[in-house]
Amino acid sequence: MRLLHTSDVHLSKKNSRTLEALQEVLSVARKNEIDVLTIGGDLFESEEDAEVLRPELRNKMFSGNDFKIVVIPGNHDREAYRKNLDFGSDLRVLTKTLFDVIKDKDVAIFGVPFLDEPSEELIAQLREAKDKKLLNVLLLHCTLDISYASVDFGEEAEKEYFPIDSYTLSGLGFNYILAGHFHTDFVKKDLGGGNLFVYPGAPISLSWKHVGKRRVALLDTEKGDITEIPLNSFYYDKLEVQIKPGSETKGLEEIREWVESHASDVCELKIVISGYGEMSETEFSDLLKKNVGSAEIEENRYRNVDEILKHPIYHDFKQLLDKREASTEKKESINYRVIEVLSALKAARKIA
Repeated sequence: MRLLHTSDVHLSKKNSRTLEALQEVLSVARKNEIDVLTIGGDLFESEEDAEVLRPELRNKMFSGNDFKIVVIPGNHDREAYRKNLDFGSDLRVLTKTLFDVIKDKDVAIFGVPFLDEPSEELIAQLREAKDKKLLNVLLLHCTLDISYASVDFGEEAEKEYFPIDSYTLSGLGFNYILAGHFHTDFVKKDLGGGNLFVYPGAPISLSWKHVGKRRVALLDTEKGDITEIPLNSFYYDKLEVQIKPGSETKGLEEIREWVESHASDVCELKIVISGYGEMSETEFSDLLKKNVGSAEIEENRYRNVDEILKHPIYHDFKQLLDKREASTEKKESINYRVIEVLSALKAARKIA
């Protein structure tokens, strides 16, 4: 079986890009000839959005597909399914407490409707509920290992909905855990024993904390792995460039190439420039504007340091640095830091 997994679409009547992102997910699903599309919560931004968008979803998007669509409620849309579950003939919302399950071909898909916290009863029942004859997939809207996560999960990390750790999830014994709640990055984690966990990230950048091309997760049960598939949906991206003396032209070329690499994408770009060089600030600024294309210059902290490079203190330092045995990278780092300090001292009029 082939399952495509996404989450946190946050469909909103105020943001047409969310509907476009959903259309892109459905298009990718068709191209990859999947059997089931799973959505790990927060399909809607709110209950009101669900009601407003229901006719369009029912008539155009969630009916007539060659695959099933399985959804669980998230923290944003937990009330959206209380009255009416009819969003289209292809859509099945798993709302049964403590969990719901559907079986198709060689897979059993368990869905846990959104809860603030996992109960001992839920954990115990999930541990016993798996079908030993099938591959078992668990849909969760959760906060995994947030207290010691290495990934910046953005504003979603401020509220620990359904907090759970890898050890507990691994102990449940599910082959695959397809999750939602965090929007930032695609995260795949091996829980041990061949059990895989994935956050696909939102299929659209909903804020500047969600940068980079968006992705969905493709689970092929025959191959036994989860792979990333990039989406052609809207996203934000940002480039930070640090200029060093003598590298002004190289930095400008890097900016131009980065902007050109995004030319065919639906995105908004920002660029932040810092550093020091021998080129005048006016000349650098003029050349920068010619290289950024449609990208926004969020901040330009480039400063000319020609006076610093000619200063006696820097001259003496540079002679000592050149004699020192160290890697080129280390010397460049030290040199940059000294230029930075001397520039600050000169700006504060603490050196002549």
